[in-house]
Amino acid sequence: MGSNGWAVSSALEFLDKHAARIDTQVPVIGRFHVMVIDQDYCGLVELYVPESFEWKCDVIPATADDKFKDAISGDFWPSIVASAGQRPYFYLVTDVPPPAAPPETPLVAELIYENQRPHNGSIVRVWRVTFV
Repeated sequence: MGSNGWAVSSALEFLDKHAARIDTQVPVIGRFHVMVIDQDYCGLVELYVPESFEWKCDVIPATADDKFKDAISGDFWPSIVASAGQRPYFYLVTDVPPPAAPPETPLVAELIYENQRPHNGSIVRVWRVTFV
């Protein structure tokens, strides 16, 4: 995955060791803010996803102007909730902090892991997201 990928693979390894499972699977959703040329980033990450994960991934395309934004647009949570389905909780792996959940979306996101990419890169975070 290269030098920028070790933070993501480290996050996946952390989840494999510490995450709660539903039956035998860990529900994990990945959302990564990547340059337009890296749109297959999820395919690369998938090489490091353990078999015990129920993995869903998507990228948030960025341009050079907004590559290091600290927030994601307001349509972030609806797409995440749709990906989560009917699960009571899931884990979110992302390299940009998610925005506050809208009031009509009853969920709590708890930060459980973070690791900075090399060369002062973005921080990869893992959130446990629980529906309340």
